[in-house]
Amino acid sequence: MAGLSGSIQGLNSNLDTTSIIDALLTFDKQNVTLLEYDQALKTNQISTYQAINTRLLAFQTQAAALGRAAAFSATKIDVSNEDYLLAVGGENAGIGSYSLAVTALAQNHQIASQGFSEAEAANLGTGTITITVGDGSARTITIDSTNNSLDGIRRAINDAKIGVTATVINDGSSSNAYRLMLSADKTGAKNKIVVNTSLSGTKTPNFTTSSFDQVEKLSFTGAATSTPRLGTTAAYSGNQNKTYTFTVAGNGTQTVGTGDITINWSDGTNSGSIIVSQADTEVELTGTGSDGLKLQFGAGTLVAGDTFRVQTFAPLLQRAQDAEITLGSSDGGGSPITVTSETNTVKDLIAGVTLNLKKISGDDKINITVARDTDGIIDAVDSFITKFNDVIGAIDQQFEFDPKATDKTGVLFGDGTLRMLQNSLRGKVTSRVSGLESQYNMLAAIGIRMGTSGKLAVVDRTKLETAITENIDDVRKLFAASGTSSNDKISFLAMGSKTKATDTGYDVEITQVAKKGYLRGAAIADPATTPLTIMSANKNLQLRVDGMVSENIALTEKTYTTADELANELQQKINADKKIGKMGIEVSYFENGANGYLILTSGTYGKSSKVDIMTGTGNSAYTALGLAAGQSFAGQDVSGKINGEDATGAGQILTGKEGNATTEGLKLLVNMETADLLGSAEAKVKLFRGVGSVMQDFADSIAKSGDGTLARRTKALENQIDDIKERITDMNERMELKRQRLLEKFLAMEETLGQLNSQSSYLAAQLNQIGQNFSQIASNNSKG
Repeated sequence: MAGLSGSIQGLNSNLDTTSIIDALLTFDKQNVTLLEYDQALKTNQISTYQAINTRLLAFQTQAAALGRAAAFSATKIDVSNEDYLLAVGGENAGIGSYSLAVTALAQNHQIASQGFSEAEAANLGTGTITITVGDGSARTITIDSTNNSLDGIRRAINDAKIGVTATVINDGSSSNAYRLMLSADKTGAKNKIVVNTSLSGTKTPNFTTSSFDQVEKLSFTGAATSTPRLGTTAAYSGNQNKTYTFTVAGNGTQTVGTGDITINWSDGTNSGSIIVSQADTEVELTGTGSDGLKLQFGAGTLVAGDTFRVQTFAPLLQRAQDAEITLGSSDGGGSPITVTSETNTVKDLIAGVTLNLKKISGDDKINITVARDTDGIIDAVDSFITKFNDVIGAIDQQFEFDPKATDKTGVLFGDGTLRMLQNSLRGKVTSRVSGLESQYNMLAAIGIRMGTSGKLAVVDRTKLETAITENIDDVRKLFAASGTSSNDKISFLAMGSKTKATDTGYDVEITQVAKKGYLRGAAIADPATTPLTIMSANKNLQLRVDGMVSENIALTEKTYTTADELANELQQKINADKKIGKMGIEVSYFENGANGYLILTSGTYGKSSKVDIMTGTGNSAYTALGLAAGQSFAGQDVSGKINGEDATGAGQILTGKEGNATTEGLKLLVNMETADLLGSAEAKVKLFRGVGSVMQDFADSIAKSGDGTLARRTKALENQIDDIKERITDMNERMELKRQRLLEKFLAMEETLGQLNSQSSYLAAQLNQIGQNFSQIASNNSKG
């Protein structure tokens, strides 16, 4: 019917029907307008809450940073010359000044084989190559017809992933230019590569014997017909890769065997001459640098000025070497200590500092200064103040009121939630930290106060800097969560957001200490009385430690004559394993008269701590070591109560259970043995929440996504908006129905008016006709 509105507009009544209907619906429209205004207001309120929440989250992040003790352990490090080393500080770096010198850099071991021609490199022998790196187990690689080229051996070694990288190099010589180079993946003196080859057939790569390469002509004229070559008994006695260069002396063309021909030589450092008097006769170099080189010359001629060379080959390209650093200064009679490292990254020589070595310093001293990063800590405190003031400023802006410009009034003006938040923030940040006995137990004590504007400010920066410089531990406790224990074997680690602080202390009762898992072998004869022989048939073992399975561990084939020797061998081989080597396994031998047994102990605590042997290992050492009949014992977690509330244990860490009234989330490190248990409270732990920790937890309760105060308030507004939307939709629908009913009524009126107008016209016509009839009758009568 709405489509008829134009067709009835004043059709019979000449009324403005649309305007009349709109006027009749004005009240309904006003109600919708009021709801739309309320919807827009609540939408703006949500946006404002979200903007404040964003600032609150930024403040929470900064408060959390100051709520951690590590924030106050920050250091700055100055190195006098970073060409030699770089220094990076971590937590609890050792404050002080240090004098160092880098006397050696760590190197990885590199060896190479003798040279092969291209044809030889394509077809080598078949069999096995066994490679051992340092204390690691020997690994055997099979070489067959599918990989018996130099490149095939390279790929086989690399695919085995044994801690060695193989590369085929070309030394540029005209003959036998291709060599197989092996590089240890790790630096350090202990990571030396040992290669044993057992290949049958043609040539075999040799990584142990030094040798001379064949003679190479460099510049020979066409008139020279004699061919120089290595002497048949030449044997290189040196250990350097170097090149001998030879030059024919004299004048013009000279015939070998007719008079003496002088040939000068140099190896780049040393030099000398040889005299060639007869053809096909060995001539030996003499003097320093000669190193067993012998030559012989075929019949023919040599021409003065012609040159040739002989290159040497030494398998050792680079020795395995530890880095060396001297700490201290010899000035004034000092005696520096020398420290070695397998790598060029040296940790904890200076506590909490990592040194990355770059270059040998020679006689230059490197001075390292580790100082408290006072500026960084002050910057963090300033950022805390700035983020706090950002939140307060955003709230204050909502409480501004301008009666002359109401559009500048905050959309949350007078909001109770914001008022609560504002008061709580100001109250908590300026409160005294309960239980702290230090003078620094509130922000005012370090020069930070609340101004008349209700914002924080550093009113005495000297006081702040002095506190950080001279009393950093007290400042840390002022901001961070901290705890003290009456027992040095029970220490505070952390507290959760629901942990309740206490300055009187919580009793800690330990009912079970943490233990490590271990494998105890069966009795074996003491090697001191009955030597133990390890051979290829009984040298292997494989362990599973805390669920991690080792690689094959191969003991050195020898006869062990003491228990310590045997335990040390096993310890070294386990430590060298790539999978479990760094897990802290300890090997010990327990003596029991003429017998004894091995114990392998995990490096971790807790019920997941365990050491097992892997069955099915070929040529295993289990029986010889007594491990086949040994017994594995799992570790155990610490257990106990804190403040009478149950706690859960994971290794040595005791944690207050979720739902505990006072200790939820509290973490303690318990480093006790069974003998340390008292049968009553083992310690009393006091807990303190510094300003940073308090503000972090409070900000989290307000800004937390989902169930934070602002999130709940925002959700309530969203629900109200949804309700308003439904009401607007409902009112619009009812208003439209009302419009349709009014339209129908106006249509009916117009139809009725139309009918009346039609009847009126008909009656008028009839009356007019009657009048005309009467007039005609009257006219006729008058004529008659």
